[in-house]
Amino acid sequence: MRDSRFKRYQINKKATRGIIKKHPWIFSGNLSSAADGFKDGEYLKLYDGENNLIAFGILSRDEKIAIRIFHFGETLKNRFFFKKLRDIWIKKDKLSDETNAMRFINGESDQIPGINVDLYNDVAIVAYSSPSLYRLARLVSFLLPQILPEHLAKHILVKGNRTTGSRIDFKPNRWVRGTSQSDVEIFEGKSKFIVHPNNSQNCGFFMDLRGARREITKHNFNGMKVLNLFSYTGAFSILLQKLGAREVISVESSRSAIQMHEANIKLNNLDESMQNIICSDVQQYLSGLNEDEKFDFIIFDPTSMTSSRNKVEQALEKHSVYYTLALKHLNSESLWLACARSQQVPKDKFLQTIGQVSKSIIGKGNTQIVSDIKEELDYNVPGNFPEGHYLKQVLFSNFKL
Repeated sequence: MRDSRFKRYQINKKATRGIIKKHPWIFSGNLSSAADGFKDGEYLKLYDGENNLIAFGILSRDEKIAIRIFHFGETLKNRFFFKKLRDIWIKKDKLSDETNAMRFINGESDQIPGINVDLYNDVAIVAYSSPSLYRLARLVSFLLPQILPEHLAKHILVKGNRTTGSRIDFKPNRWVRGTSQSDVEIFEGKSKFIVHPNNSQNCGFFMDLRGARREITKHNFNGMKVLNLFSYTGAFSILLQKLGAREVISVESSRSAIQMHEANIKLNNLDESMQNIICSDVQQYLSGLNEDEKFDFIIFDPTSMTSSRNKVEQALEKHSVYYTLALKHLNSESLWLACARSQQVPKDKFLQTIGQVSKSIIGKGNTQIVSDIKEELDYNVPGNFPEGHYLKQVLFSNFKL
């Protein structure tokens, strides 16, 4: 992309300080009236107060995140985006032996702002978070076949990443290469799963929990009775049965997710009698359990805590209810996994909530952190972008290891 196509824009001191720290966003409150003359999606060359070119970005009019930075510096090399994507793939190709489902591009964390590219077998999904980024999304979709091995980009879907309650108007989803795919088979380790590329929520498979699934393979579940709360399409449940669990109870409120779970059981040739899938609200299910019902391993994996800073305490209280109801049914000397998704909820508050509940239910000093599971390679977040940290995954025990 030739930088002659970029419009010149001089930023204020506050925005300059952010760029010096390599933060990828400039917020709308830091724009001058000069930005009113630019179109939505305009590519900008950003200058500081001393007329030094310091970054390149894309304008999003009428949005809180007004400019997304994709390059820090004064020069933009020839074939910039091609080389950027190529370097990202060289790093993430390391995952290919373990799975054919991964996040190739992770937005701002990979300096391709507002763009996620998820790979599912031979399908690539290019999701963009703002209409202003459609042109960049199409450029990325054009470059993918040049970067990826041929078998990974046979079908490419470009779609707007609509969030709950958003009124932003995106272009219709479009298959720009290959044909529309409804059911795609992927693998992770020795397990297989079906994903639906047109599904709005992670296509039916949470790739970001790969590290947690890998972690539990290090432990012995032979003969255990396990409870998977918010089980979605059953990735944890299927893995636990393969690890020797004698009974896996999964609780999920979405009937479509349960149908995918059932399909995944068949795909992996598992004994269906060992999987008990219950369609229910989790709190309602836990409240109805008999007091003497016990489990050897419990998974807590709500899909989202909150996207609002004003509702953090409310979300933590809700999680506290889940833990309080469930941990009463945990056998002694057992493991439990707590997951949470929200950039707004600090890790320390998440752990504090769990600590308070476990102290009252299990007893002071009896809960140990077995593993504070880090982000996977394809979801890794750089230090200059703290907003990218949303996933918490912690494996606990109620005995001393």
